[in-house]
Amino acid sequence: MSTTARAASEAAAWAFVGVLLAIGSFFFFGRLSVPIGCFAVIAAALAIVGSVTGCGAVAALVRLRVPGRRLVLGVRRGAAVAVLVAVVVASVSATFTFGPLGSLDSLFAQLGYTVLFAGGPFAVLGAVLGCWVERQLFGFYGA
Repeated sequence: MSTTARAASEAAAWAFVGVLLAIGSFFFFGRLSVPIGCFAVIAAALAIVGSVTGCGAVAALVRLRVPGRRLVLGVRRGAAVAVLVAVVVASVSATFTFGPLGSLDSLFAQLGYTVLFAGGPFAVLGAVLGCWVERQLFGFYGA
């Protein structure tokens, strides 16, 4: 397996689990009146969207940057990819589940709440992913 494929598949796995945990906590703490089966299907679909987004973003970053350079993914790029995953998942969710405010207002509201509540944890997990990829795949142990 190539280095690009390994880094992208690790990012896809992290994004899938991260999105599932975020949406699961929303269901658990939000006390929604949605049947668990419907919510599980929605959560799985959004996790797949997040997984594809993370995989594509990391694959593009690793391909564009030469592995001979000092950092290929790193802390900042990993955090940016994770926040990108959160924003894309919130955008897809807002596109298909707009509320009484309308589609555009619902999009801005969901994006705002996502960045406010999930942006920080996703950025930290993305930074950890960036360090992990650097250490495991490229042998660089710097920040």
